[in-house]
Amino acid sequence: MERCTIIYNPVSTGFKPLILDSIKNKFQGKGFKPKLIRSRFSGHIPTIIKEENESTDLIVTLGGDGTIGEAVRGFQECEQNALYSHIPTGTANDVLNNFGLDNDPISAADLIITGNEQTMDIVTVNDTAFGYVSCFGALTNIPYETKLSLKRHLGKNGYIISAIPEILKLLTGNIHTYNITYNKNGKTITDDCLLAAISNSKGFGGIDIYPDADIDDGKFEALIIKKINSELVKALLHDYLNNDFDLTKYKEHLDFFKTSDLTITFNEEIPSKPLDNDGDMASIKLDENNRSLNYRTSGKVKMLLPKKKSRR
Repeated sequence: MERCTIIYNPVSTGFKPLILDSIKNKFQGKGFKPKLIRSRFSGHIPTIIKEENESTDLIVTLGGDGTIGEAVRGFQECEQNALYSHIPTGTANDVLNNFGLDNDPISAADLIITGNEQTMDIVTVNDTAFGYVSCFGALTNIPYETKLSLKRHLGKNGYIISAIPEILKLLTGNIHTYNITYNKNGKTITDDCLLAAISNSKGFGGIDIYPDADIDDGKFEALIIKKINSELVKALLHDYLNNDFDLTKYKEHLDFFKTSDLTITFNEEIPSKPLDNDGDMASIKLDENNRSLNYRTSGKVKMLLPKKKSRR
């Protein structure tokens, strides 16, 4: 393996030209011939992936969690030849634990270079792949509506500031829920839903939720939060801010399970805000004639990742 394409997102909050130069030098020092390509607009990366996949051995992306979603979509749309890897330079960087990476981009590059080939499940919603999480409902619009300037200056706290109006609605009970029907272990369930998150990840939203999640087990995690009162909102917010979110504490108000195929149907209103895929606004459209979201595992992405630590 010698050829390497590094695709970088210059507007990701942690990106700096010096970081890119250092990472390029790291790969060169290990015998790679890196080629640098700038992602110029949202949705550009899938096109680059499909073009470079034919002529390189390794494709590495530098960017936030949304960058991974774009890359996975690119590989979904072609027959993968090049291995894929990712160096986080975003705001939340939820996928660090998934890939066994370091929060420092230079250290992450070292871990990748000395890593080995592994695979990750591709999970799709209505046949569109996402990288690690797809969600709708309360607060899920905050990641893609938060101003870039806030994320640059305040990091994750920028999300919290943007979420204050929605949090106040939650505390006063003035928040919308959706009546949905979904399938679980052969059962059909109908309930009111405040928020739903479908993920192939150890965590999202800046917190660890599923420490034992396996991104290569052919399944994904489904979390459905039902209608809750203000006291429970306060407890959830406390746990979130302290990164101590234990699902079992709230099992009466949540439904969480693993599956490889899940259909969620909106019985009355459909979400007014677009679906959130990996922190970005998804292009999936729902209307009166298309009221369902179908999630399923649909293949694998071959990746170059840090070697897994042996368990004792």
